[in-house]
Amino acid sequence: MTPVALVLLLIAACLHAGWNFRLKGCQDRLVVLWWALAFSALAVLPALIWVPLPQGRAWVFVLASAVAQAAYLGLLSLAYSLADFSLVYPVARGSAPLFLLIWSTQLLHEQLQSQGLLGVAVLSSGLMGMGWSGILGSAKQWTALLAALGVAFTISIYTAIDGYAVKSTPALSYFVAQWCLSVVLALPPLLLRNRWCSLVAILKRERAGVAWVGAGSALAYFLALQAYTLAPVGYAGAVREVSVVLGAFLGWRFGGEPGGPTRFLSAIVIFCGILLVATSR
Repeated sequence: MTPVALVLLLIAACLHAGWNFRLKGCQDRLVVLWWALAFSALAVLPALIWVPLPQGRAWVFVLASAVAQAAYLGLLSLAYSLADFSLVYPVARGSAPLFLLIWSTQLLHEQLQSQGLLGVAVLSSGLMGMGWSGILGSAKQWTALLAALGVAFTISIYTAIDGYAVKSTPALSYFVAQWCLSVVLALPPLLLRNRWCSLVAILKRERAGVAWVGAGSALAYFLALQAYTLAPVGYAGAVREVSVVLGAFLGWRFGGEPGGPTRFLSAIVIFCGILLVATSR
């Protein structure tokens, strides 16, 4: 993996952990997510002055990714309503690289080296170790686990789609189209459960959270897309999930959530996995 790709992914990971932690502290998380998407989409629209919209078959990938993103938003909100951030986030993000390995090798036909595959396995083990032990308790926790695994599955789907698409479509062009379409697709389910006036009321109450989540999620996603143009998606998608380490720290240090030796050891395992992936060819 190139140094540039690694740096982009690590910055994206920090941003991702930050906006997820901020989202956990919001009420009506799904509505906050939608407003964050909407305002960040408006902010990136002027980019179309410099880059064209995707052409031809690229729209198939834009649509497929947007549908997966909409499902991801709903499952993420559900999982956060059932368990602690520092439990859900590691399982959701840590499981995703394992699903992604299937898509990257079988569908994208990426030739991953044995060292890189070992690194992804080690990395995923450490990531899941961050939250797995604490999420296996009551029936509610098991429901949270299933929701977290659903999040992981949708992450792997849209990551594989995005990784394939940006190999032939400019990342900025793809990003603007996908981001804006995700806003449109995510709105109807919200309106089935909320009146527009209640959505506006939530925006007024959570405007600070909307700003944090919108800026962090958009920038993190765009940086990841850029990294996918420079490195195999199977590797890049795994390294991006080191956000779990920061996420677990934020939940423990600032969210009053449990931490301990298990998570410290998991962080060491994660570092070893990153090292294996970063030095593979």
